[in-house]
Amino acid sequence: MAVAPEQSLRARKKAAAMRHIQQVALELISSKGFDKVTVEEVAAAAEVSPSSIYRYFGTKEGLLVHDEYDEQALQAFRAAVMNGAGLLDSFKVALDALAASEHFRADEQATRSRISLQLQIPSVAAATSVATEAAINQAVEMLCAYAGYERDHARVEMTAAVWGVLAAVRNWYEDPQNRPVDYHFGLAIDALRDLGIREPQSTGVNADPS
Repeated sequence: MAVAPEQSLRARKKAAAMRHIQQVALELISSKGFDKVTVEEVAAAAEVSPSSIYRYFGTKEGLLVHDEYDEQALQAFRAAVMNGAGLLDSFKVALDALAASEHFRADEQATRSRISLQLQIPSVAAATSVATEAAINQAVEMLCAYAGYERDHARVEMTAAVWGVLAAVRNWYEDPQNRPVDYHFGLAIDALRDLGIREPQSTGVNADPS
């Protein structure tokens, strides 16, 4: 019975370490520029080893791409799908969870800094696209596994939905009126419905494989 709390503590320590490293990296890169900051410099400033950074983030670009809230959004999406919600309704549940998180509240400045750098630096933009595709694939697998959706259709619909919401995040970032992110998420969901995003065709399987 002691294993689960120990794992939870380990996960919390890892998340705290990654958050600290990422904050240090954001400060250095914002100050000096991406090309002039090395992983070794970030490691020294964060008081960790370079190998820890590569283990946690994979690459220097990963320092700016990693988003600790992505997993929360994916799990909210998964729970909604398993409860029988359709694709866009499940997606809205995930976005509501994201909007209510610290991502766009206490961590708003860090979020804005990361978005700015993702837009400015080509290699970071490319890495962001790769990470986005991976998240789309995870969501598609959830739809297929838990709700029996047809894979090809689900992939097209999820790709449209995710990139539509990323456009909404950019609208939030550039909004001169500083309206909250849930306002922009709501516009994105409405636009996707207006464009005719439908529920993927089901294969007839609707069960939790576990």
